[in-house]
Amino acid sequence: MRIPFTEAWKRSYLLRATLIVIGMQVVMVVLIFYAPLELDKKVGLAASASLPLFALALLQLGRALVSQRASFVTDYISKYYTEAGLSETFNYLAATYSDDIFKQVLESAKSPDLQKLPQSMFTCLGELNDQRPEGRRFYHPDYFQGSLEEIRLDSLLGYLDVIGYHYVHGLLRMQDITGMIGYQLAVVSSREVIRHYLKESGRSWWERTGIYKDTAVQPPYTYLRILIKEFKAYNLKHYEIQKKTLEQHQRKIEGQLAKLERDKTA
Repeated sequence: MRIPFTEAWKRSYLLRATLIVIGMQVVMVVLIFYAPLELDKKVGLAASASLPLFALALLQLGRALVSQRASFVTDYISKYYTEAGLSETFNYLAATYSDDIFKQVLESAKSPDLQKLPQSMFTCLGELNDQRPEGRRFYHPDYFQGSLEEIRLDSLLGYLDVIGYHYVHGLLRMQDITGMIGYQLAVVSSREVIRHYLKESGRSWWERTGIYKDTAVQPPYTYLRILIKEFKAYNLKHYEIQKKTLEQHQRKIEGQLAKLERDKTA
């Protein structure tokens, strides 16, 4: 199968380097010998020899950054698919924890028994957790501190927070993230129980604890919150692009069908 030039350009470091060096050399020769500028030819020839080396150094730096990004994707992001704990936590504490179930949990939180024993939230949920062992139970994010569910959920959100850190600092592209864990991030960002937990563990809670009130320490999951916001904006943008493309394609088909009808009646 023939590879388009644009794809070959993206994939081949040697092709990019060769074309850039040739292009810079041609430009320098034109400037030195043909442009209406008074340039010292010795200086121009020296620049002609050094600029390609500078360009190659920049290309090599860019290639190193791409390699570093690829290594992070391979070694860290892929942990979701190679470590059962992360995928299990996602499945039981996020994916299967629907908003309807969370509404039932919120109702259970009104139990008088819960007011006396806040840590007894799991027993107040009754039948909801009958078939779920410890570590997989439905939970109330305000009343599960110290439980195995909290530990596992923090591990999952911390994993995503590290990805958010790399994204915020320009070490990962959004297309890398959506390509690997787009579905998982979409679920985490849309579940009401997770949104509740992230909201309650934000700056206001951080300051209420009094421990880090007057420091520069970031609240938990700061980068995850930024990542979720950017992820939603990215998806909306591409949705609009795809929608516009589909509408154009539909109009084209409708025009072709209309032409066929006219030809039939002609």
